[in-house]
Amino acid sequence: MSLLKTTMVTTLLLTGYSTYSHANTPPELSLQNATWKFNKQSAYALQHDDYCGGTQGSIDTIVVPALLARGLTASFGVIAKTCWAPLWEKAREHVNAGFTLFNHSMRHTPAYKPTWEKSNFKVIWDNKRDIADANQRIKNKTGFTPTFMALPYDIGSDESYAYVREHSELIAMRAPVENNGKWSGNLGINHKDFSNPYKLKVELFHNWSPYWKLGKNKRLPAFLQETIEREGFGIQYFHGVADESYYSVAKSEYLHFLDKLKKASDENLVWVADASEIVNYRFAREYCTLVLQSRSQKMANFSGQGSLTSTKKCNKSNGQLTAMADIEDNIRKIEQGGQAIKFTQVAGKLQFEYETNKGDVALYF
Repeated sequence: MSLLKTTMVTTLLLTGYSTYSHANTPPELSLQNATWKFNKQSAYALQHDDYCGGTQGSIDTIVVPALLARGLTASFGVIAKTCWAPLWEKAREHVNAGFTLFNHSMRHTPAYKPTWEKSNFKVIWDNKRDIADANQRIKNKTGFTPTFMALPYDIGSDESYAYVREHSELIAMRAPVENNGKWSGNLGINHKDFSNPYKLKVELFHNWSPYWKLGKNKRLPAFLQETIEREGFGIQYFHGVADESYYSVAKSEYLHFLDKLKKASDENLVWVADASEIVNYRFAREYCTLVLQSRSQKMANFSGQGSLTSTKKCNKSNGQLTAMADIEDNIRKIEQGGQAIKFTQVAGKLQFEYETNKGDVALYF
């Protein structure tokens, strides 16, 4: 994937072409794609690993109800081979409730020998089985197509990395903590203009976390706060809650953190969404543009076809974007493809969401 360097927002200069006299020529109008959806300050994705591998009980009974009560979302990493009928049914219920699933391999075996294992450790990883077949199995069993990959133990190899990148359905992956048997590290916060969605930095609930020493009720919000301050994209992942899973987090600490996350979201400090949705937005706001087609005193019409050099890339990452403009004229309505869309205009600040593949956008003054 060839990626272009972007600034905080993609500025789209839309200059009117008219035959009006200078006095009657409508003023130049400038639109921007917000860095993050809804023009929130940062982006954040919450993940839980090992669904069907020991964490499903607390995900079903603690995580999902707590998130629903707060209007938040998360994604669950499915180990495809170890799910059985009742768990597939629960996974479908979670999808229907608005949650997402990601591919956590077929059998949760590492893609390369971990450095902590003995020399006789046998690697049984197979790219087709543990990536492609696992994705297909999850899709067949739940009706949901995973677009995000998390390698077991975050152990990677050049071959597994290339295989995921070439898979047509997978658009993002967590960076490996070890690759080809060498420590690479994957902790951190992703820059707002990150270039490689297949090497995303993460924060794991584990005692090697740089925030661990802050102690209970402070270490989890600390990562969120730093994500907000950097205006970046944070991925924070856990295993189970109040169970016997790997570094299980206490229920009280987890719920306390969700309250902090909810407050930050309500205050427009963070956009909480699925990691793949955030990745898609980051590239769509770079590659998709609105091109002015006509401008008069009463309306301005923009084509959503993208720029001449980025249309193909826009089509690969289309979705919903947040547009903004500084405009003094009062907007009566905005339509896309002939359908009215919601907008806000406060003190000359216009903001609305539009679909990159749903036709022209018309502003009426």
